[in-house]
Amino acid sequence: MGKVLIILIVVGVMITAYVTYSSTRVGVLEKSIASKEPVINITPTPAVSISEREEVRSPDGSMKIIMQKTKAGNGITSYSFFVTGPETSMFEIYSKTLTTGEMSVPLNSWSPDHKYLFITENDGNVDNYLVFKSTGKVFVDGKAYIDFRSHYTLKMTEFSLKDVTGWDAPDLLHVRTSGPPYWFELGSNAFYRLVQR
Repeated sequence: MGKVLIILIVVGVMITAYVTYSSTRVGVLEKSIASKEPVINITPTPAVSISEREEVRSPDGSMKIIMQKTKAGNGITSYSFFVTGPETSMFEIYSKTLTTGEMSVPLNSWSPDHKYLFITENDGNVDNYLVFKSTGKVFVDGKAYIDFRSHYTLKMTEFSLKDVTGWDAPDLLHVRTSGPPYWFELGSNAFYRLVQR
């Protein structure tokens, strides 16, 4: 019986020692955790992008220009313009990133024979019109598009440009000014005054 009592006392002391040791370790661990400064992980929120898509078909419906507009959360807007048709797979004809202003595809973008198209760019102050071949090929001067405003500013100093309203013929854009209307002929890049009656 004495041996059993001694064994019970030894087991009791060991259990007490283990419990005391464990609670002391937990207290040290808690103090260690509490003494450290909190760590805050800040993950930047990515800028929100909003995409819009707009398309305008040629007069016969066979071709279309597609504008993809993506607004980033930082105020920058990216524009991409694509052309597609029965004889061509979709290809990008133009792209630009703006911090001010906007670009658009007018409903009357296409020439009647769907060989040309134009898009509008506003820099926040004035409109410009960019004229492209629907094939994506360059013009005679080697440029991918006709920068309409630069031609107008260079050649037409008497009247201010109001608007390009669309096509009067396959290669004639109708131009409204602060004076009389004009035609802009793509082949010659010339302006012809229209007679008003």
